[in-house]
Amino acid sequence: MLKALNFSLCLFLVSSVALADNPKDRFASFPFSLSLDMDIVYEITASKPKDLLNIINRHGVKVHRVVTKSPKKQLNPILANLEVASDVLVRDSEFEESYEGRMLLRANPCCNLTQDILLIRDTASNYTLIHEFLHFALHTEIDPKWKDTEMNFILAMRRLNIYKKSLFFEPNNLLNPIWRRDVLNAEKDLLEMLFVRFQMGQSQEAIIEKVLSRYIDPSSPYFDSARKKEGHAYGEAMINNIIDLYGALFESITWTKNTVTDYDTQIRSKSIKLQAKDSLTMDQAKSFLQASNRLLKELDPIRAEIERLKAFYLAW
Repeated sequence: MLKALNFSLCLFLVSSVALADNPKDRFASFPFSLSLDMDIVYEITASKPKDLLNIINRHGVKVHRVVTKSPKKQLNPILANLEVASDVLVRDSEFEESYEGRMLLRANPCCNLTQDILLIRDTASNYTLIHEFLHFALHTEIDPKWKDTEMNFILAMRRLNIYKKSLFFEPNNLLNPIWRRDVLNAEKDLLEMLFVRFQMGQSQEAIIEKVLSRYIDPSSPYFDSARKKEGHAYGEAMINNIIDLYGALFESITWTKNTVTDYDTQIRSKSIKLQAKDSLTMDQAKSFLQASNRLLKELDPIRAEIERLKAFYLAW
């Protein structure tokens, strides 16, 4: 089940999302400023399996087959004649052994691409091939040069977790102005990447799986009840991952803010004495409180998009 956010939120109902059957609504809008070309969705899901690769190629996307070393699933025959992805491309794109497919837009700086590339494992289903291709049909207001953002996000999350772990054992570190500065900077750095990370990652996965669940029905040659169930669980896991990451940052900002406020109160009441290395004046405490509140305010739009994504996934 989708997780509830651990704070009071309004549940945003998504306005009616256009289906491709309505030609005047070619682009459907989705949470996190994403839009999907529904003409492409309709074209690819209404096609015959023998035409899949031709359609993808016609849109300028080149498909490379990733060879499975010891396949435990049946090879997909429509992928058999595809060009095999080079070891360099597989390595540079960080295509893991667990991956079934990956869409590499040419703007991705990982591999010096001259065109959009779709990597697909030789055992992947046609349903999965369609899923990966629909990343190409998703549009965003942000140029998808997000490779550095993805790596920097991981590093920023790791950095904040180190601070959080240290503060769990030594909350008194927040009496030190250098610690307060560094923790705020770590929270701020993570927050600045949060929207784009969700936009270019987890939200796309959830949106595509939900859309495909509507367009690939039991009458479709691509229908696979087990794959559909797996896709629904995968999309749900992506949204829960967003909620976890958002919650981790929200809780960090809230906890550090409240802890510094409590220390300020104790200092004023002379309940605690500062060490020589520490400093927490009333002005310093006020400044930290204001900075924390600014970060929480900047989280509000992201929180709203998470609720819109949850509502879409549950209701559409």
